[in-house]
Amino acid sequence: MRLIFSFIYWYLLKVPLKILKTSKNYIRFGFYYFSTPKLIKTFFSPWRKYKWEYGSFDFKKYLHIFASNLVSRGLGLIMRFFLIIISFIYEIFIILLSIIFLTLWFLLPFISLTSFLLGLILLM
Repeated sequence: MRLIFSFIYWYLLKVPLKILKTSKNYIRFGFYYFSTPKLIKTFFSPWRKYKWEYGSFDFKKYLHIFASNLVSRGLGLIMRFFLIIISFIYEIFIILLSIIFLTLWFLLPFISLTSFLLGLILLM
């Protein structure tokens, strides 16, 4: 009797909690790997800190440096935007995969029993 309760405890509580903990670790890994919070904080910063100093005032040079800095910030915005989107796609993928895996875990006894019974029917 104790073996049955141990199995039920393991099957219905211990393993699902382990699946959820593993999923949480993968989600945290994604946020750290893609540096999503840092990407959001530095969304309008220049890409790879490429920026030019203005120095002395010469209108033509000033306009050129302003345009270069603007392009660098625009490039940074575009790159960070796509990295944030990729990060969120990864997070959604992990969440969906976790839900599917958890659902399949709970359906496993029914799938096994159905497969066994279908195998017996095919043998007859």
